Amino acid sequence: MRTPDHIIRSRRKTISIEITGDGEFLVRAPLYAPEEEILRFVAEKQSWIEAKLSLTTHNLGRAHEITAVTGTRIPFLGQLIRVELHDRKMMQLTETATLQERALSRNGGFEENDSSVLYLPSPRMRVSGIQFIEDNRNEEVLRRQNQNLLVQWYKKQASAILKARTEYYASLMNLSPDRVRISSARTNWGSCNANHGINYTWLLITLSFYEIDYVVVHELAHIRHRDHSPAFYAEIAKVLPDYEKRIRVMKSDQWVLEIFKDI
Repeated sequence: MRTPDHIIRSRRKTISIEITGDGEFLVRAPLYAPEEEILRFVAEKQSWIEAKLSLTTHNLGRAHEITAVTGTRIPFLGQLIRVELHDRKMMQLTETATLQERALSRNGGFEENDSSVLYLPSPRMRVSGIQFIEDNRNEEVLRRQNQNLLVQWYKKQASAILKARTEYYASLMNLSPDRVRISSARTNWGSCNANHGINYTWLLITLSFYEIDYVVVHELAHIRHRDHSPAFYAEIAKVLPDYEKRIRVMKSDQWVLEIFKDI
């Protein structure tokens, strides 16, 4: 029987199982729950645990290969697209209209998109806004320069797409956020401050619209409800009645953050 890596006890009433994004197997249990009861619960859930750990291991293995190196795949709007470098002087960063149209049909997860390629200017070329060092013989330096350019592309897409989605749902919910800002946060997909300013991490743009829209509506709902009360979730349900499913999908796709730990 697969046993948990850690048992976390707290003032809760039920036992639950969690498989983290990095493949750790956790059990959360009431303070005084007997260990025999916990292990019996784990034994009953073995098939689910094995399936979940297998999927997480597969995803982590795939994430290990997804870097900012040419020829590999990167996640964007729930799709895994190939990165290629181009030496043409006038080559521009790939437009995303086609990718966005295809992404609208995705309900979470990551689909390999063989028909789409993200063309980045070669790190050996001068690109507006990017300062490349002159020593082009160092492959690690080239890799870092490519990563910088890739992150710049992500942030540009995140700013345009997330602001557009926020404007759309704000109108639908009759709300007026103060501003929308894109950050490099690593712990939260989004936040809403007391002045009704909304922040998103650019990493959110890697997920499908199905998940992105939940985060957008979640943060907008905080304009009316600062807490996570039943009234808050009722506000979300008016727009996204399947919001609970969207939350579960986001937890399953959390592994994608492992890709960007060193970027």
